[in-house]
Amino acid sequence: MKNVLILINISILFIFPNPTISQANTITIRKKNLQFSSLDTSIYFAGKNKGTIKLTHANRANFLACPNKNFKVVRFNLTLSTNGKIASISTIGNRLSTSMKKIIANMGNGGYITFGGIILENKNGEKHMASGFSLKVVQ
Repeated sequence: MKNVLILINISILFIFPNPTISQANTITIRKKNLQFSSLDTSIYFAGKNKGTIKLTHANRANFLACPNKNFKVVRFNLTLSTNGKIASISTIGNRLSTSMKKIIANMGNGGYITFGGIILENKNGEKHMASGFSLKVVQ
């Protein structure tokens, strides 16, 4: 008689309601526990986190802002898509890098600026992941 080993992989799907502007879904990871919490962690670029943005305003903006003073942006990804071309860049901190600014400056009308992988840190050093967002570029 042969022994048979069967491995079973169980996946769990979490479904969240759509976040509102003032209350975004965040994921908190502490040691081995996975915790989900809702915080006032809306992030803004040039004062916006949905809808459209004028190219001139996007060119003047230098950082992602978190109005909740208990948190600061410590990392994010920026994806830019325009005229069928896509560029994605990651950075540490809340400021846009020089290469990010150059790509934004060359964007065309109707392109999208998408912020994702936004990681926040509180005063205790705990990290939280904030919801990303996209802005459509208009002239």
